[in-house]
Amino acid sequence: MLTDLAKVVVFDQQGTILFSSFEVAPNELLSLPRLFGDRDLAISNGMVVSGRRYE
Repeated sequence: MLTDLAKVVVFDQQGTILFSSFEVAPNELLSLPRLFGDRDLAISNGMVVSGRRYE
């Protein structure tokens, strides 16, 4: 495990979790890939992972 990370989740484009070091709802992952392709969308909406909102 990487020492600089507290939590890691790896998932594919369908939201299938390939690896996770914590419990996460698959439906939360579906919106994340588009955030990485659109900075304005990411800034305006933030993201939610494991019930926690990140700006």
